[in-house]
Amino acid sequence: KQLDKIDLELSKLNKSISTPLPYKKRQNIENKIKNLNERKKNIILLLKDFNILQDESYAIKAKEIFEEKGATKAIEYLESDESLNSEQDMIKKILDKNGLKAQLYTTNLQYNKAKEVYKKNLKLAQLELGDEDSRTLYILSDLALSYAYLGEFNKSRDLNLKVFEISKRVLGEEHHDTLLSMSNLAMNYLGLGEHNKSRDLNLKVLEIRKRVLGKEHPQTLSSMSNLSLSYVYLRQYNKARDMNLKLLEIRKKVLGKEHPDTLVSMNNLAL
Repeated sequence: KQLDKIDLELSKLNKSISTPLPYKKRQNIENKIKNLNERKKNIILLLKDFNILQDESYAIKAKEIFEEKGATKAIEYLESDESLNSEQDMIKKILDKNGLKAQLYTTNLQYNKAKEVYKKNLKLAQLELGDEDSRTLYILSDLALSYAYLGEFNKSRDLNLKVFEISKRVLGEEHHDTLLSMSNLAMNYLGLGEHNKSRDLNLKVLEIRKRVLGKEHPQTLSSMSNLSLSYVYLRQYNKARDMNLKLLEIRKKVLGKEHPDTLVSMNNLAL
């Protein structure tokens, strides 16, 4: 329900921004689009967490509360004694519940609160599961993202570097989790002004995803979008334009002309 509302609002904003507008009005609309896309991304991540935990009674109830009353009420439920009933595996339960609570904070754009929950989870995971366990790496990635949202790109970069090094050694360079850590690291470099490093990593991720997943896979398209952004920061506008043109053509073909992602591509190309 909430995603439908966001998509509807994004569609209206993207259509309005495609027409000539005064600078201040365009800037306000661009900020609204940015915030809505950020919220949409966070909700999608949250729904993935709900799906992973779909057999857990507390997750089912928390999802119901989130859909009807929003993130704040769902967090209150997860902090209550009611959500603790009938769960057996204590470590798994604590990590999963805390992770869900942190994602709800992120959905509410309360990044400091999310960061503190992830830090607490990380200590527990490292103690009980070890540094190379997949759960520990996921928590590290989540914590890195919280730092990035807060503009602490050095801390985010250091955590993502650690995730990348472990993932590459344990899982291999072409594994989904390794590529995701590379993509996250590229965004860190962008935030730190190391644009050449960002471009090089995004190029590498794009090449691997094209080969492994195909040219039209959503993750490949996401890599194209990230690379075009690196080109913009490097002021290589012709390369950014060409990449966005290609991305727009594929999204029109695969998603249709009025899909929110297609409209975002049209807006990026116009800019």
